[in-house]
Amino acid sequence: MSTLEQWTATVCADLGLDPAAADTMTVLDLARDVAHGVARPAAPLTAYLVGVAVGRGLALPDAAGRISALAASWPRETQEPQETREPAESGAPDKDQLPERWRSRRCPRSRRRPLQVGQPGYRTLTGPNTQAAMPSSGAMSGSGGMHSSPRSATPGSARRGASRSAKGKPKKGAMGANVTGTVLGAAAEIPVGGGKIYTTAKVVVTQPARGQYEAFSAVCTHVGCIMSAVANGTIDCPCHGSQFKITNGAVVTGPAPSPLPRKQIKIVNGKVILL
Repeated sequence: MSTLEQWTATVCADLGLDPAAADTMTVLDLARDVAHGVARPAAPLTAYLVGVAVGRGLALPDAAGRISALAASWPRETQEPQETREPAESGAPDKDQLPERWRSRRCPRSRRRPLQVGQPGYRTLTGPNTQAAMPSSGAMSGSGGMHSSPRSATPGSARRGASRSAKGKPKKGAMGANVTGTVLGAAAEIPVGGGKIYTTAKVVVTQPARGQYEAFSAVCTHVGCIMSAVANGTIDCPCHGSQFKITNGAVVTGPAPSPLPRKQIKIVNGKVILL
């Protein structure tokens, strides 16, 4: 018996209803049609309203068929608009709101020409690592930048400076060498043969075998519910009973029409990083 069948039987027993009277597939098909044709929040509300109508004597197949047809013909322009990006609350005006003369204004390039070898202000370095003449302290380059005095430069210090600049400081969000992402949690929290659901990130991470980590979207491909549990080798949806394999996200139990999309993760220093 699937989770959905167990839940249906439990609810019917608690409400004093006959489980045989619960036409599960008809209700699920109705919820799918309304979620896809109108809006996701309209699906559970519609199921409730149809239940009220059935309680007043209307046959369930008739009611569900009429509402499914109504959802299919629902005009597109009345659907919920897509979210629009709100302007940043930084106080800075949008570029399109600036006067034309400001939008087209550019910073002029420096007209200062670079000093040539032999001109006052240039010193010539000697040594195995010297590639070209460098300006003395206070001399300006062609880009307007200041060059430091070469008198303190030595081959050893040049190599040390190059090493420091090559290493640099880690960028914000960087996790180790060339790994940047969001820390979900500790890898030790994910049990072998099970998984953990990160609701905020809408990601589920599983460990089918020791040391083998897989990650998938935690959003059900049926009507968009968030997964609620990982047990017995499946990732379970609480809304309509869909189940997915912890190994590859494939559908085990419907009505979900497609597998869970994969997500990219990496284990760094014992942490699960969402890339």
